Amino acid sequence: MDMTPNFIQCREFDQTERKFEIFLSKDFSSLKKITQVYCFVVNVDKTKIMLCHHKRAGWLLPGGTTEEGESVDDTLRRELIEEGNVEIYIDKKVPFYFQRAFVKDKTGKWIFKGNQIRYVGLLKEDNIFVKDPDGGIIAVDWFNIGELEKHLQWGKTGDMIEEHLLEYIEML
Repeated sequence: MDMTPNFIQCREFDQTERKFEIFLSKDFSSLKKITQVYCFVVNVDKTKIMLCHHKRAGWLLPGGTTEEGESVDDTLRRELIEEGNVEIYIDKKVPFYFQRAFVKDKTGKWIFKGNQIRYVGLLKEDNIFVKDPDGGIIAVDWFNIGELEKHLQWGKTGDMIEEHLLEYIEML
């Protein structure tokens, strides 16, 4: 696997400087230390994406941190139910991109924290959102694919998503 990122993006979050090396990828099989799994959940008509509204962070993709002993698929299933009360066709999900996440320590050195992966998945079952057990997600909504950038506001990552998302949706 080529480990030259498509681009690098830095930002501060929770008073910690973070760096993300972003890679478009159709295959996550060689990745180790996967710490987060998220999904662009696509409606059946392939025109909308589900986003979750977090009380502090605004609109986000559904997903989250892998728990001890969980597979990537287990994490994705659990997070989609918890945060959106939806299911996707797990066996048909498409790898989209991943980011190698780093935090800067007190000496200024970047410390690798793990790989965060993003899938595109086709909606299987959409139930009414009730409540996120963690309390962070306060609402769920569906947005036209062309409107994602104004809701996500992820800079260069958002630009990459806008440029390539339809190509990956067509693979579903």
